Amino acid sequence: MLLITLNLFVQKGNRKGVFSIYMLSKYEELLDEAAAENISVDENYPFKSNLKGLYIDQHIALSDRLETTAEKNCILTEELGHHY
Repeated sequence: MLLITLNLFVQKGNRKGVFSIYMLSKYEELLDEAAAENISVDENYPFKSNLKGLYIDQHIALSDRLETTAEKNCILTEELGHHY
């Protein structure tokens, strides 16, 4: 999760306020989408083959060999596609 802190001037009385905005990464958004669809996600499944991901009956398993967030985004997106 990315935290952005902004310094803004509040209109009333020109008081300075600090506001924090939390932005989800694309991967976190996909995990939230899965949760909203009641799909469990195992993010580090130790496949014994070269599988990178698997969707079966409301469950997604992602390989523990996925190294980058970009790879996880790609595989999670594909597995969610099997749900729809």
